[in-house]
Amino acid sequence: MSTISLPTTVLSGKQIQTTTIEQNSNASHFGDRVNHYEKGRKVYPEEVYAIAAQYINQDEPVLDIGCGTGLSTIPLLKKFPNTRGCDWDKKMLAFAEEKAQGHFDDASVYSLPYEQGTVKLATAFAAFHWFCDDAAAKEISRVLKPSGYFLIVNATERSPESIFTEPKKILNEILSVKAKKDNYFPVEVLERNGFEIVENRDVTFKQPYTVEEAIEFMQSRGGWTSIIEAGKEKEAINALRTHFNSKADFQGNLYETTTGIILAKKKA
Repeated sequence: MSTISLPTTVLSGKQIQTTTIEQNSNASHFGDRVNHYEKGRKVYPEEVYAIAAQYINQDEPVLDIGCGTGLSTIPLLKKFPNTRGCDWDKKMLAFAEEKAQGHFDDASVYSLPYEQGTVKLATAFAAFHWFCDDAAAKEISRVLKPSGYFLIVNATERSPESIFTEPKKILNEILSVKAKKDNYFPVEVLERNGFEIVENRDVTFKQPYTVEEAIEFMQSRGGWTSIIEAGKEKEAINALRTHFNSKADFQGNLYETTTGIILAKKKA
């Protein structure tokens, strides 16, 4: 069985240089909202993880980038025992370590502490929009084996059908700001950095959320920082609760039904 190898410079405690994601003011507050993250984020359905199993063997090395609290890493570990998760947020990693001690690394996507060509599959669950750029794509490619794979699972609220699309607009109205132009173009970034797209499609499922879980999800998002800084947290929570209650079924549930996946292959 092959393993992901860590260089001695990292094991000895060398400081890793960080860039884009760590400098983003919204991303930098994820650790402060880890409780919301744990309560509002759901494990992706089996259909998503089954995609990876179609392309790699069970004993291949897997790296879950931007793993946060290990929400996606734990299901990966069940399918691929040689899985590691990495994230730059120490507070998030502390929660991850409680779930599976010894499987997580404190590392930036821009300076991954793994040897070249050691990973068969890299993943990014609801994370690649934070580091969708050439520098990250090149570093991910560096650690991948020839013909290795990179699986991106899009943030659910990017889908027009998502139960979290309208709430994003509600929060923008509370902040009196216009929605930012989407600068997330993963296919273009990957293709110009030596990847070919194998799959680019939606995966359908049925994921229930209670109203309170849906509110927790919104509080776990990077944009919630602006709500806190504006002193409008109570107003936003009340508006979200009103909205979600109006959309819930008779059992008090709302349902996510679609997420996007991109599977890219490193060109040999």
